Amino acid sequence: VRDSRLQTRKAEESLNIEVVNADFIQRNLGGSLMKTLERLPGIKTIGIGSGQSKPLIRGLGFNSVVVVDRGIKHEGQQWGADHGLEIDQFAAGEVELIKGAASFAYGSDAIGGAINIKPATLPSPNSFGGSIDLIGKTNNNLHGTSANLFARNKNWFYDARATYQNYGDYRVPTDKVYVYDYEVKLANNYLRNTAGRETGLHLNTGYVGEKFRSIFYLSNSFNKSGFFANAHGLEPRRVDEALHDASDRDILMPSQEVNHFKIINKSEINLAKHKLAVELGYQRNFRQEFSQYVNHGYMPPNYPTNLGIPENLEREFDKQVYSINLNDKIALGKHELAIGTNTEYQNNKINGWTFLVPAFKQFTSGAFVYDKFKLNENFVLVHCNQLS
Repeated sequence: VRDSRLQTRKAEESLNIEVVNADFIQRNLGGSLMKTLERLPGIKTIGIGSGQSKPLIRGLGFNSVVVVDRGIKHEGQQWGADHGLEIDQFAAGEVELIKGAASFAYGSDAIGGAINIKPATLPSPNSFGGSIDLIGKTNNNLHGTSANLFARNKNWFYDARATYQNYGDYRVPTDKVYVYDYEVKLANNYLRNTAGRETGLHLNTGYVGEKFRSIFYLSNSFNKSGFFANAHGLEPRRVDEALHDASDRDILMPSQEVNHFKIINKSEINLAKHKLAVELGYQRNFRQEFSQYVNHGYMPPNYPTNLGIPENLEREFDKQVYSINLNDKIALGKHELAIGTNTEYQNNKINGWTFLVPAFKQFTSGAFVYDKFKLNENFVLVHCNQLS
Protein backbone atom coordinates (compact mmCIF):
# COMPACT_ATOMS: atom_id res chain seq x y z
CA VAL A 1 0.00 0.00 0.00
CA ARG A 2 2.80 2.40 0.89
CA ASP A 3 4.71 1.73 -2.36
CA SER A 4 1.50 2.32 -4.30
CA ARG A 5 1.08 5.69 -2.59
CA LEU A 6 4.64 6.67 -3.50
CA GLN A 7 4.06 5.79 -7.15
CA THR A 8 0.84 7.82 -7.15
CA ARG A 9 2.73 10.77 -5.65
CA LYS A 10 5.31 10.62 -8.46
CA ALA A 11 2.65 10.29 -11.16
CA GLU A 12 0.68 13.31 -9.94
CA GLU A 13 3.71 15.58 -9.60
CA SER A 14 4.72 17.79 -12.55
CA LEU A 15 8.32 18.04 -11.32
CA ASN A 16 10.97 15.39 -11.93
CA ILE A 17 10.74 13.71 -8.55
CA GLU A 18 12.03 10.58 -6.85
CA VAL A 19 10.42 9.35 -3.62
CA VAL A 20 12.09 6.84 -1.30
CA ASN A 21 11.01 5.52 2.08
CA ALA A 22 12.75 4.21 5.19
CA ASP A 23 12.90 0.68 3.74
CA PHE A 24 15.00 1.96 0.82
CA ILE A 25 17.34 3.73 3.25
CA GLN A 26 17.76 0.57 5.34
CA ARG A 27 18.48 -1.61 2.30
CA ASN A 28 21.02 0.80 0.79
CA LEU A 29 22.58 2.15 3.97
CA GLY A 30 25.70 4.22 3.27
CA GLY A 31 28.00 6.22 5.50
CA SER A 32 25.62 9.20 5.44
CA LEU A 33 22.15 10.07 4.16
CA MET A 34 23.46 11.45 0.86
CA LYS A 35 25.71 8.41 0.32
CA THR A 36 22.59 6.28 0.69
CA LEU A 37 20.61 8.40 -1.79
CA GLU A 38 23.51 8.43 -4.26
CA ARG A 39 22.19 5.16 -5.67
CA LEU A 40 19.42 7.14 -7.39
CA PRO A 41 20.05 8.45 -10.93
CA GLY A 42 21.17 12.09 -11.10
CA ILE A 43 22.20 12.18 -7.41
CA LYS A 44 25.88 12.50 -6.50
CA THR A 45 27.76 13.58 -3.40
CA ILE A 46 30.87 15.38 -2.26
CA GLY A 47 32.34 13.16 0.42
CA ILE A 48 33.99 14.57 3.53
CA GLY A 49 35.73 11.51 4.87
CA SER A 50 33.62 8.39 5.19
CA GLY A 51 30.95 9.70 7.56
CA GLN A 52 29.80 12.96 5.97
CA SER A 53 28.78 14.16 2.53
CA LYS A 54 26.88 16.94 0.81
CA PRO A 55 24.38 16.62 -2.06
CA LEU A 56 24.85 17.23 -5.76
CA ILE A 57 21.84 17.10 -8.08
CA ARG A 58 22.77 16.91 -11.76
CA GLY A 59 26.11 18.50 -10.98
CA LEU A 60 24.75 21.39 -8.90
CA GLY A 61 25.20 21.66 -5.16
CA PHE A 62 26.24 24.00 -2.36
CA ASN A 63 23.80 26.98 -2.31
CA SER A 64 22.03 25.73 -5.44
CA VAL A 65 20.31 22.80 -3.69
CA VAL A 66 17.79 23.24 -0.88
CA VAL A 67 17.38 20.68 1.89
CA VAL A 68 14.02 20.82 3.70
CA ASP A 69 13.74 18.94 7.00
CA ARG A 70 10.20 18.48 8.36
CA GLY A 71 8.94 21.55 6.52
CA ILE A 72 11.77 23.93 7.50
CA LYS A 73 14.78 24.73 5.30
CA HIS A 74 17.89 23.14 6.81
CA GLU A 75 20.57 25.80 7.30
CA GLY A 76 24.17 24.77 7.92
CA GLN A 77 27.31 26.12 6.28
CA GLN A 78 26.32 24.59 2.94
CA TRP A 79 28.63 26.86 0.92
CA GLY A 80 31.72 24.92 2.11
CA ALA A 81 33.10 21.91 0.22
CA ASP A 82 34.11 20.22 3.49
CA HIS A 83 30.84 20.92 5.33
CA GLY A 84 28.52 17.92 5.33
CA LEU A 85 24.78 17.57 5.85
CA GLU A 86 23.98 17.33 9.57
CA ILE A 87 20.98 14.99 9.35
CA ASP A 88 20.64 11.49 10.82
CA GLN A 89 19.51 9.14 8.06
CA PHE A 90 17.96 6.74 10.60
CA ALA A 91 15.46 9.46 11.59
CA ALA A 92 14.23 10.04 8.03
CA GLY A 93 10.84 8.52 7.24
CA GLU A 94 10.46 9.49 3.61
CA VAL A 95 12.66 11.53 1.26
CA GLU A 96 11.54 13.39 -1.86
CA LEU A 97 14.26 14.39 -4.34
CA ILE A 98 13.32 17.03 -6.88
CA LYS A 99 15.77 17.02 -9.78
CA GLY A 100 15.89 20.31 -11.66
CA ALA A 101 14.81 23.86 -10.92
CA ALA A 102 12.26 24.01 -8.09
CA SER A 103 12.58 27.66 -7.08
CA PHE A 104 8.84 28.34 -7.20
CA ALA A 105 8.21 25.68 -4.55
CA TYR A 106 11.35 25.84 -2.39
CA GLY A 107 12.83 29.31 -2.86
CA SER A 108 15.42 30.92 -5.11
CA ASP A 109 18.24 28.66 -3.86
CA ALA A 110 16.64 25.57 -5.39
CA ILE A 111 17.85 26.16 -8.95
CA GLY A 112 19.52 22.74 -8.95
CA GLY A 113 16.83 20.92 -7.05
CA ALA A 114 15.57 20.15 -3.57
CA ILE A 115 15.65 17.36 -1.01
CA ASN A 116 12.54 17.17 1.15
CA ILE A 117 13.02 15.00 4.26
CA LYS A 118 9.83 13.95 6.01
CA PRO A 119 9.45 12.42 9.48
CA ALA A 120 8.68 8.81 10.25
CA THR A 121 5.07 7.65 10.00
CA LEU A 122 3.00 8.42 13.09
CA PRO A 123 2.48 5.48 15.46
CA SER A 124 -0.88 3.76 15.23
CA PRO A 125 -3.46 4.60 17.94
CA ASN A 126 -3.05 2.64 21.19
CA SER A 127 0.36 1.25 20.25
CA PHE A 128 3.77 0.84 21.86
CA GLY A 129 6.98 -0.44 20.32
CA GLY A 130 10.55 0.15 19.27
CA SER A 131 13.52 -1.15 17.33
CA ILE A 132 17.29 -1.45 17.56
CA ASP A 133 19.56 -1.35 14.51
CA LEU A 134 23.18 -2.50 14.73
CA ILE A 135 25.65 -1.20 12.15
CA GLY A 136 29.07 -2.52 11.21
CA LYS A 137 31.39 -1.87 8.24
CA THR A 138 34.79 -3.34 7.48
CA ASN A 139 36.48 -0.63 5.39
CA ASN A 140 36.77 1.90 8.22
CA ASN A 141 35.88 -0.49 11.08
CA LEU A 142 32.63 1.35 11.77
CA HIS A 143 30.37 0.23 14.56
CA GLY A 144 27.20 1.85 15.78
CA THR A 145 23.59 1.52 16.76
CA SER A 146 20.29 3.34 16.40
CA ALA A 147 17.50 2.71 18.91
CA ASN A 148 13.88 3.80 18.53
CA LEU A 149 11.00 3.85 21.05
CA PHE A 150 7.45 5.02 20.36
CA ALA A 151 4.00 5.01 21.95
CA ARG A 152 0.57 6.49 21.33
CA ASN A 153 -2.87 6.49 22.90
CA LYS A 154 -5.80 7.82 20.91
CA ASN A 155 -4.46 11.33 20.28
CA TRP A 156 -1.12 11.87 22.05
CA PHE A 157 2.13 10.24 20.93
CA TYR A 158 5.90 10.30 21.19
CA ASP A 159 8.59 8.86 18.93
CA ALA A 160 12.18 8.97 20.22
CA ARG A 161 15.44 7.86 18.60
CA ALA A 162 19.12 7.82 19.59
CA THR A 163 21.93 7.07 17.13
CA TYR A 164 25.65 6.56 17.72
CA GLN A 165 28.39 5.70 15.22
CA ASN A 166 32.16 5.45 15.62
CA TYR A 167 34.55 4.81 12.73
CA GLY A 168 38.28 4.65 12.08
CA ASP A 169 40.51 5.96 9.31
CA TYR A 170 39.32 5.29 5.77
CA ARG A 171 41.20 2.61 3.86
CA VAL A 172 42.01 2.88 0.13
CA PRO A 173 43.42 0.33 -2.36
CA THR A 174 46.83 2.04 -2.67
CA ASP A 175 49.87 2.70 -0.50
CA LYS A 176 50.44 6.25 -1.73
CA VAL A 177 48.53 9.29 -2.96
CA TYR A 178 49.59 12.60 -4.50
CA VAL A 179 48.79 15.97 -2.94
CA TYR A 180 49.91 19.10 -4.85
CA ASP A 181 52.12 16.71 -6.90
CA TYR A 182 53.82 15.54 -3.69
CA GLU A 183 53.93 11.81 -3.09
CA VAL A 184 52.39 10.87 0.28
CA LYS A 185 53.03 7.38 1.64
CA LEU A 186 50.14 5.68 3.46
CA ALA A 187 50.66 3.32 6.36
CA ASN A 188 48.60 0.13 5.83
CA ASN A 189 46.57 1.96 3.14
CA TYR A 190 44.89 4.25 5.70
CA LEU A 191 44.13 7.93 5.01
CA ARG A 192 45.56 9.54 8.13
CA ASN A 193 43.18 11.21 10.56
CA THR A 194 39.90 10.49 8.76
CA ALA A 195 38.31 8.79 11.79
CA GLY A 196 35.23 10.22 13.47
CA ARG A 197 32.19 9.71 15.63
CA GLU A 198 28.65 11.04 15.57
CA THR A 199 25.57 11.05 17.75
CA GLY A 200 21.96 11.94 17.04
CA LEU A 201 19.08 12.50 19.47
CA HIS A 202 15.51 12.94 18.23
CA LEU A 203 12.08 13.37 19.77
CA ASN A 204 8.79 13.77 17.91
CA THR A 205 5.76 14.38 20.09
CA GLY A 206 2.38 16.02 19.89
CA TYR A 207 -1.38 15.82 19.54
CA VAL A 208 -3.17 14.26 16.56
CA GLY A 209 -6.92 14.74 16.16
CA GLU A 210 -9.41 14.39 13.34
CA LYS A 211 -9.33 18.06 12.31
CA PHE A 212 -6.38 19.46 14.26
CA ARG A 213 -2.85 18.32 14.92
CA SER A 214 0.23 19.95 16.43
CA ILE A 215 3.58 18.15 16.46
CA PHE A 216 6.98 19.15 17.84
CA TYR A 217 10.19 17.84 16.27
CA LEU A 218 13.36 18.15 18.34
CA SER A 219 16.77 16.97 17.16
CA ASN A 220 20.41 17.40 18.06
CA SER A 221 23.18 16.05 15.84
CA PHE A 222 26.85 16.10 16.83
CA ASN A 223 29.82 15.06 14.71
CA LYS A 224 33.53 15.08 15.40
CA SER A 225 35.84 13.99 12.59
CA GLY A 226 39.34 14.50 11.33
CA PHE A 227 40.56 15.90 8.02
CA PHE A 228 43.10 13.94 5.97
CA ALA A 229 46.28 15.19 7.63
CA ASN A 230 48.39 15.34 4.46
CA ALA A 231 45.81 17.36 2.52
CA HIS A 232 45.16 20.17 5.02
CA GLY A 233 47.16 23.38 4.76
CA LEU A 234 49.87 24.41 2.33
CA GLU A 235 52.51 21.75 2.95
CA PRO A 236 51.43 18.08 2.81
CA ARG A 237 54.84 16.89 4.03
CA ARG A 238 54.84 18.83 7.32
CA VAL A 239 52.90 16.11 9.12
CA ASP A 240 53.90 14.03 12.14
CA GLU A 241 53.17 10.74 10.41
CA ALA A 242 54.38 8.62 13.33
CA LEU A 243 51.84 10.29 15.63
CA HIS A 244 48.95 9.82 13.18
CA ASP A 245 49.92 6.25 12.28
CA ALA A 246 50.01 5.12 15.93
CA SER A 247 46.23 4.57 15.87
CA ASP A 248 43.63 4.39 13.12
CA ARG A 249 40.82 5.55 15.46
CA ASP A 250 42.17 8.68 17.14
CA ILE A 251 41.03 12.13 15.99
CA LEU A 252 43.92 14.59 15.92
CA MET A 253 44.31 17.99 14.32
CA PRO A 254 43.23 19.02 11.74
CA SER A 255 39.68 18.22 12.81
CA GLN A 256 36.17 19.62 13.05
CA GLU A 257 33.30 19.51 15.52
CA VAL A 258 29.75 20.29 14.41
CA ASN A 259 26.58 20.48 16.49
CA HIS A 260 23.21 21.15 14.90
CA PHE A 261 20.20 21.71 17.18
CA LYS A 262 16.73 22.05 15.76
CA ILE A 263 13.20 22.48 17.11
CA ILE A 264 10.22 22.59 14.77
CA ASN A 265 6.49 22.86 15.39
CA LYS A 266 3.95 22.06 12.70
CA SER A 267 0.25 22.68 13.33
CA GLU A 268 -2.57 21.92 10.90
CA ILE A 269 -6.31 22.63 10.87
CA ASN A 270 -8.58 20.83 8.41
CA LEU A 271 -11.74 22.69 7.45
CA ALA A 272 -14.34 21.90 4.79
CA LYS A 273 -12.25 22.97 1.76
CA HIS A 274 -9.21 24.41 3.50
CA LYS A 275 -6.10 22.92 5.07
CA LEU A 276 -4.32 25.58 7.11
CA ALA A 277 -0.74 24.93 8.26
CA VAL A 278 1.74 26.86 10.39
CA GLU A 279 5.40 25.80 10.62
CA LEU A 280 7.70 27.39 13.19
CA GLY A 281 11.39 26.58 13.38
CA TYR A 282 14.55 27.44 15.27
CA GLN A 283 17.95 25.94 14.52
CA ARG A 284 21.52 26.55 15.56
CA ASN A 285 24.51 25.29 13.60
CA PHE A 286 27.75 25.56 15.60
CA ARG A 287 30.93 24.51 13.80
CA GLN A 288 34.55 24.64 14.91
CA GLU A 289 37.60 23.68 12.87
CA PHE A 290 40.91 23.04 14.63
CA SER A 291 44.39 23.15 13.16
CA GLN A 292 47.91 24.05 14.15
CA TYR A 293 48.84 27.63 13.28
CA VAL A 294 50.70 27.93 9.97
CA ASN A 295 51.64 31.37 8.69
CA HIS A 296 51.34 32.27 5.03
CA GLY A 297 50.99 35.47 3.04
CA TYR A 298 51.12 38.46 5.38
CA MET A 299 50.45 36.44 8.53
CA PRO A 300 53.02 36.84 11.34
CA PRO A 301 55.56 34.00 11.66
CA ASN A 302 54.50 33.26 15.26
CA TYR A 303 50.97 33.22 16.63
CA PRO A 304 50.14 36.59 18.28
CA THR A 305 49.59 36.10 22.01
CA ASN A 306 47.31 39.16 22.23
CA LEU A 307 44.82 37.99 19.60
CA GLY A 308 42.34 36.63 22.15
CA ILE A 309 41.55 33.56 20.03
CA PRO A 310 42.68 30.02 20.92
CA GLU A 311 45.78 29.17 18.91
CA ASN A 312 44.31 25.97 17.48
CA LEU A 313 40.90 27.45 16.54
CA GLU A 314 41.24 27.93 12.80
CA ARG A 315 37.57 28.71 12.08
CA GLU A 316 34.30 28.96 13.95
CA PHE A 317 30.81 29.49 12.57
CA ASP A 318 27.77 30.05 14.75
CA LYS A 319 24.54 30.36 12.76
CA GLN A 320 21.10 30.80 14.33
CA VAL A 321 18.00 30.71 12.14
CA TYR A 322 14.35 31.54 12.91
CA SER A 323 11.70 30.45 10.39
CA ILE A 324 7.95 30.73 9.97
CA ASN A 325 5.85 29.32 7.13
CA LEU A 326 2.12 29.91 6.66
CA ASN A 327 0.10 28.21 3.95
CA ASP A 328 -3.44 27.32 3.01
CA LYS A 329 -4.40 24.52 0.62
CA ILE A 330 -7.81 24.98 -0.98
CA ALA A 331 -9.79 22.39 -2.94
CA LEU A 332 -11.84 24.03 -5.73
CA GLY A 333 -13.23 21.39 -8.04
CA LYS A 334 -10.38 20.25 -10.29
CA HIS A 335 -8.13 22.99 -8.90
CA GLU A 336 -5.70 22.42 -6.02
CA LEU A 337 -4.81 25.94 -4.90
CA ALA A 338 -2.07 26.74 -2.39
CA ILE A 339 -1.20 30.18 -1.05
CA GLY A 340 1.36 31.00 1.59
CA THR A 341 4.21 33.06 2.99
CA ASN A 342 7.74 32.18 4.13
CA THR A 343 9.87 34.29 6.46
CA GLU A 344 13.39 33.61 7.73
CA TYR A 345 15.95 35.47 9.83
CA GLN A 346 19.61 34.39 10.04
CA ASN A 347 22.40 35.56 12.34
CA ASN A 348 25.81 34.13 11.45
CA LYS A 349 28.79 34.83 13.74
CA ILE A 350 32.41 33.87 13.10
CA ASN A 351 35.59 33.35 15.10
CA GLY A 352 39.08 31.90 14.59
CA TRP A 353 42.34 33.12 13.09
CA THR A 354 41.16 32.63 9.50
CA PHE A 355 37.78 33.17 7.87
CA LEU A 356 36.08 32.32 4.59
CA VAL A 357 32.80 34.21 4.93
CA PRO A 358 32.10 37.30 7.04
CA ALA A 359 29.67 37.53 9.90
CA PHE A 360 26.24 38.57 8.63
CA LYS A 361 22.58 39.03 9.43
CA GLN A 362 19.96 38.24 6.81
CA PHE A 363 16.20 38.64 6.61
CA THR A 364 14.18 37.11 3.79
CA SER A 365 10.46 36.92 3.16
CA GLY A 366 8.27 35.81 0.31
CA ALA A 367 4.77 34.87 -0.77
CA PHE A 368 3.46 32.44 -3.35
CA VAL A 369 0.32 31.27 -5.13
CA TYR A 370 0.34 27.77 -6.63
CA ASP A 371 -2.44 26.24 -8.70
CA LYS A 372 -2.57 22.68 -10.03
CA PHE A 373 -5.42 21.99 -12.45
CA LYS A 374 -6.12 18.37 -13.35
CA LEU A 375 -7.43 18.19 -16.93
CA ASN A 376 -7.78 14.40 -16.89
CA GLU A 377 -5.94 11.31 -15.67
CA ASN A 378 -2.95 12.04 -17.93
CA PHE A 379 -2.60 15.84 -18.01
CA VAL A 380 -2.02 18.37 -15.24
CA LEU A 381 -1.50 22.13 -15.63
CA VAL A 382 0.58 23.97 -13.03
CA HIS A 383 0.77 27.74 -12.52
CA CYS A 384 2.75 29.57 -9.87
CA ASN A 385 3.39 33.20 -8.92
CA GLN A 386 6.09 34.09 -6.41
CA LEU A 387 7.14 37.31 -4.72
CA SER A 388 10.29 37.58 -2.59
